[in-house]
Amino acid sequence: MANIRNELKKAFQNKENAESLRDNLERMRSEKSISEEQYEPLRKEYDARLNNELAEISRMKGEIVIKLESLQGETGAYNQELSNLEVRHKIGELTLGEYQKSENRIRTKIEKIQAIISELETLRASNSSSDFSGAEDRYADMIVGLKKSNISGRTTLTEIFARSFDIYKGNPIIIVPFLLPIGWEIIGVSVILAGILGGMAGGVFFGGSDLMSLIYGGLGLGILAAIIVDIIRLSLFAIAAGWTIVMINDALSGITIDLSRSWNLTKRKILTLIVASILCWAIVNLGLMLLILPGIVLSFLLLFYEQAIMIDDKGAIGSQLSSSGFVRSNLLEAFIIFLGALIIIAIFLSAGSVLGSLMILLAMPFITVLMTLFYLDRRQ
Repeated sequence: MANIRNELKKAFQNKENAESLRDNLERMRSEKSISEEQYEPLRKEYDARLNNELAEISRMKGEIVIKLESLQGETGAYNQELSNLEVRHKIGELTLGEYQKSENRIRTKIEKIQAIISELETLRASNSSSDFSGAEDRYADMIVGLKKSNISGRTTLTEIFARSFDIYKGNPIIIVPFLLPIGWEIIGVSVILAGILGGMAGGVFFGGSDLMSLIYGGLGLGILAAIIVDIIRLSLFAIAAGWTIVMINDALSGITIDLSRSWNLTKRKILTLIVASILCWAIVNLGLMLLILPGIVLSFLLLFYEQAIMIDDKGAIGSQLSSSGFVRSNLLEAFIIFLGALIIIAIFLSAGSVLGSLMILLAMPFITVLMTLFYLDRRQ
């Protein structure tokens, strides 16, 4: 929701800026302080900017209408489910306790959907950037089922862990995005081997028949292939995490997770996720070359850059800075999550290449849910 609101607000601001520039241009023309040769190209440029922003606003509002229709359809389905529950209770199929439990669960979902519908209706009715001045980020309100600690006023880490497991268990579809990087990891082994063999063949082709030429050629292309494979792997993991974060938002909102819709929302951030993942790869590997420990510290500080991109609409560099600030503000709890994730991944990797990758496929969605709920709760 934050992304839609921010993008629409930005489009209105760009539109208003183009209108202001065009008005200033017209005023200068009327005052004869600008020649026709200067006026014409600038007028065309500002008209093009204005038309582009109007088209973007129209496109986003069209997407909002589609989402509203989908949510209204879900509301109707839930209302029908409530009617069916009442009939089953009256017939005697459901006890009073079972009926009330199911009814409360469905009504909670309806309330969450209605809150989102209300905000989307506000966005659809917006006509200028000033309409967004009082808008609030509702992400924190979407964390349902979490109890607040009486001491800190925040959700405890244990409660976030429990809620994360509930979301993971109730929505196994969130495993799907991580098929991309896990599949690439399995393929990547073959790519690296091909690089080594290709390098050895290249050493022979360029006149080196001795053993050292074969070794150097194989190592050279093997290392290059490993770097490329690793960069692609991290980019795919970032995309998978971003896609999963969109799904988590739907789950928290009581909306049925839809792969196609969540992917369409994720696509807007793919370039930012890829650039951010490459920056993260470069920063962490530079740190690892500096006696290893700096690389581990940097990877810890950049732990939440995907959440910063998908939730707070940060850019590639801004997400790194935002993650670093967030980790420093929640140092102990963030370190517990970081250490736990490292231990889980290390244990699974020790199981072997293919089996370890399959086990990580099951673990990464849960880790992403845990990190996302923690980020949503602590960022306020």
